[in-house]
Amino acid sequence: MVFKVLKQALIGLTFAALFAGHASAQAAGDFLSGSCADDANKPFCESAAKDFKKRFPLAYKGDYQSQRNVAFCLSSGCDGAVIRKPIFACAWRLVIITSGSPDVDQSDTANTDADCGKLSEIDRLTAAAQAKEIIGRLSK
Repeated sequence: MVFKVLKQALIGLTFAALFAGHASAQAAGDFLSGSCADDANKPFCESAAKDFKKRFPLAYKGDYQSQRNVAFCLSSGCDGAVIRKPIFACAWRLVIITSGSPDVDQSDTANTDADCGKLSEIDRLTAAAQAKEIIGRLSK
């Protein structure tokens, strides 16, 4: 059992090393699906894409609500506007609950449990490493 846990941790750290640093290169456009033109919900998709582009840099500036919105879109896809990225959604949820913001509440804990709970242990380790990278890039 110990070897299995160590193996998973080693694999997770390997993945984390591969993904670490990607936060510095992230831009809102990296996560947009670009498929609103084909979507039956085009107005909703376009509105969600516009909001995501606005909120993404604000999330890196430490804006609590923007961080929540970014995490939600990375988890749900926001009407097809955003590419679902479960590891990044979990990472942002971890950023939120460790932010120390007075706005953090039980819904943030529940969202973290929901988004991170569906990941494998390796993916959760990767998300934790990504969260650390994001935290290091937040505007002080």
